[in-house]
Amino acid sequence: MAPIATPLTIHYGRQLELRLLLLLLLSLSTGLHAMIVLMRRGLAVTSLVAASIMYTGNYGAYTYIAPFLRKHSGISGAVLSAFFLANGVVRFLGNMAGGWISRGSLYRSVLTTAALVIGAILLLPILASSPVLAIGLVRVWGFSLGMQAISMQMWL
Repeated sequence: MAPIATPLTIHYGRQLELRLLLLLLLSLSTGLHAMIVLMRRGLAVTSLVAASIMYTGNYGAYTYIAPFLRKHSGISGAVLSAFFLANGVVRFLGNMAGGWISRGSLYRSVLTTAALVIGAILLLPILASSPVLAIGLVRVWGFSLGMQAISMQMWL
């Protein structure tokens, strides 16, 4: 929903995005009753809350990564544009790896994803003065975001 909702949110505000999300939830073929039944399961609620926190945190942090890299690593705007384009490929590869690891052990996939995200985000402020290391950490972060998408879907 983010690629479509982001320009709408910028122009019309957060309320439109929430309305679109509500419409999407209401239009699911499984119906609202099935969602209510699912929400009665403790593990489903816990997993949904955990996934929401992870996605919200990553989305929020990713919003500020370009200014952070520009300021602390001295990377120019043109290089950042190419970098983020390549980061999409890295995310795709992470998605493939997440599916492969999840096939073997779903638990290991979720833990690997969490470890990569946490490690990359914690090391980034420390190693940001080196453009090569900063870009490498953001690539690890992007890879883990790709893994997160498939791992959390399979977990739920």
